[in-house]
Amino acid sequence: MLKNILLALILGLCAVTAFGIPGAVEFAGHWTGAIAIGGVELPIEIDIFSQAELTAYLSIPSQGLQSGELAVLRCDPPELDLALEITQPPALFYAVLGDAGLAGKFSQGGAEGSFSLERHGEPVLLEVPEFVLPEDVQEEEVWLETESGAIYGRLMTPVAGNANSVALIIAGSGPTDRDGNSTLLAGKNNSLLMLACGLAQKGVASLRFDKRGVGQSADALASEEDIVIEAYAEDAQAWLQLLRGDPRWQKVYVIGHSEGALIGLLASLQEGPDAYVSLCGMGRNMADVLRGQLGLDESEGMDEAELILAELASGRRVETVSPELMSIFRPSVQNFLISVMRYNPPELLAALATPSLILQGDTDLQISLEDASLLAEASPIATLRIIPGMNHVLKPAPMDRELNVKAYSDPLLPLADGLLDALLEFFQAY
Repeated sequence: MLKNILLALILGLCAVTAFGIPGAVEFAGHWTGAIAIGGVELPIEIDIFSQAELTAYLSIPSQGLQSGELAVLRCDPPELDLALEITQPPALFYAVLGDAGLAGKFSQGGAEGSFSLERHGEPVLLEVPEFVLPEDVQEEEVWLETESGAIYGRLMTPVAGNANSVALIIAGSGPTDRDGNSTLLAGKNNSLLMLACGLAQKGVASLRFDKRGVGQSADALASEEDIVIEAYAEDAQAWLQLLRGDPRWQKVYVIGHSEGALIGLLASLQEGPDAYVSLCGMGRNMADVLRGQLGLDESEGMDEAELILAELASGRRVETVSPELMSIFRPSVQNFLISVMRYNPPELLAALATPSLILQGDTDLQISLEDASLLAEASPIATLRIIPGMNHVLKPAPMDRELNVKAYSDPLLPLADGLLDALLEFFQAY
């Protein structure tokens, strides 16, 4: 489990630059090595550029992380301090340049380790072109006014204006934006943006939005402690009401991806869309999903994690959390976890009178085929479709973990074959 948590800790990235620092050129180069913590070694690469400013970029090949910007906290040759500030608590690198390379201490909260890197020539920065909308689709900005601030979205329609149905697309867990991209990953996958484009090109409009606290809707959430799943569901209900009130749309659908499937299900129970789609959605309680994702059945740290999960599932907060588990169970996110663990998705789906489609990829490392089967079995009006070779971010990928996760940060990789066809066939029936 420690390896799984460590991988999660270092996916959060942000950038600060150090301008005009004397001697900063000494750090320039392409560095390769590993972080060592808790008996685990994780290969990493750091590219450091020193021109008018000092910038640093982190790559983790096994996680599909490429050229993510690092914060430069201090540059005082031979010492260099870097940080991953988006993690809670921040992950810190304290480096010293020596004859053998760049080495030092790694820490996050109370967890400490080390890292060492060797220089291999000039730094390399991956440049990925920005996504360009196809000429036959168009977007307009839409928003909801709430008591805590505006929630912003984008309505995508065919340029030809021939759409009379619209799908509300709800993004997955964490800081995942309306396009399917997360600040916990340096690269973009643009999965939900691609999905919206594909639907629009086939005559189905869509509205996707940044959840409160995320992306353009960041100001609509004052604190991470304030959010619960019911608040997200109420926002989705408000979007559905907005779409229902627009005379352009004869049919209104819901597509919830990952955790968004639960949000969409809760909203659908209240608003009754014309059809509901669970796209890589949980078929078990969140506590059981986390047990599987953390590999608790074979973990040395399972006692603490199991205790925390049991407490949260019972509606009780846990104030003392070890540094290794802090990124997942930090106190500020526990209210949200408790709220999600109140629900059993199959029971909710059984109560939904709306035609439902359960779409699941068979190379998804986060949600299993068992989840999809449990959902489909719960509702007599649910249809189950398995998309061969589709991973959790809707891209073609093998089961090999390293290759699969690379797709999470690959915006050039198209959607998995069969996904759009399955959605369109379902919508045409309703």
